[in-house]
Amino acid sequence: MTGRRTKTLSGTIAASWTRRAARYAVSRGLDAEAMLRAVGLRSEMLEHPEARIAFREHVELLQAIEESLADTGVGIDIGATGRPEDFGAMGLLAETSATLRDALDMVQRFNPLANQASLATYWVEGERVYISDAHLPDGRPTPRVAAEATMTFYARTIVLTTGVLHPFFEICWAHARHPGWTTERAALFAGARVRFSAPRNALVAPAQLLDAPLHSARPALVPHLRSLAQRLLETVGDGADDLQKTAACLRASVQRQEPLCVDGAARALGCSTRTLQRRLGLAKITFRQLVDEVLRERAEELIVRGSLKLSEVADLLGYSDVRALRRACQRWFGAPPAELRAQGSRARAKV
Repeated sequence: MTGRRTKTLSGTIAASWTRRAARYAVSRGLDAEAMLRAVGLRSEMLEHPEARIAFREHVELLQAIEESLADTGVGIDIGATGRPEDFGAMGLLAETSATLRDALDMVQRFNPLANQASLATYWVEGERVYISDAHLPDGRPTPRVAAEATMTFYARTIVLTTGVLHPFFEICWAHARHPGWTTERAALFAGARVRFSAPRNALVAPAQLLDAPLHSARPALVPHLRSLAQRLLETVGDGADDLQKTAACLRASVQRQEPLCVDGAARALGCSTRTLQRRLGLAKITFRQLVDEVLRERAEELIVRGSLKLSEVADLLGYSDVRALRRACQRWFGAPPAELRAQGSRARAKV
């Protein structure tokens, strides 16, 4: 029943997060063992501290719980019960970091230890920071129930570790509003405005929140945990092919407004420029073509589904002015940005 919706998902996830979901099922009176068997799992597969399972199986379990309870909000409940230690060395490393920025940097670097299938990133636009970990490496949002579990966990953890009671301006969901979004569950997000059918799943907060110290900081532990996380990452891998990894790196650079150069991408990926170019050649694409694809994707997101001024969009994409953006849009979409935005507005009005 759920396989058809998850067959395109790849990569593995820390089994401890799936164990958290199974325990939630038990707390709601469900036969978790039977549900695990239905998606190809057994409880003993989740017990080892370093156990991993397919992300597809994890999502299918979440969907099975949701369907059994006829409750579309279970992802929020599961995320609210999560703890950093559910993600092993990566979670502990983030939790013991000095500031939220340091913690997010560690998550971005070592997120494959928690979930190979999800791209963890954050970026600053003006005076706001956007925090996201609910999208696949190709940019598609993860399934709704998984996205809500992950982003709820982030929101609650940020509140608890920073001590900032109302840290978020807005919570953005890429999916539509659903019956499981209740007043009680909305309260978990500390009074933030909620936006459904947004371009991306993201927590939106003041940029200065990045410098907030963490109450859980343990500076003496960080070097040891970082070394452990690095060794584990070398064993686990990141689950993505060279094209996916390079595209994900470029998306993060665009969001951070960093230069899109092959040398910088190679450094971020831990290889030489020549090696990166050779790998892309095997995928039958050049670095310039991949940059163009990533910029096109981000432009569509900002223009069609966003609300920034076109001059701000041009700046975020690295163009000198709106005229340069207009030429790029004409090449990509066969229409100027103003027309694209108008089309997007008309389409949303029909929904």
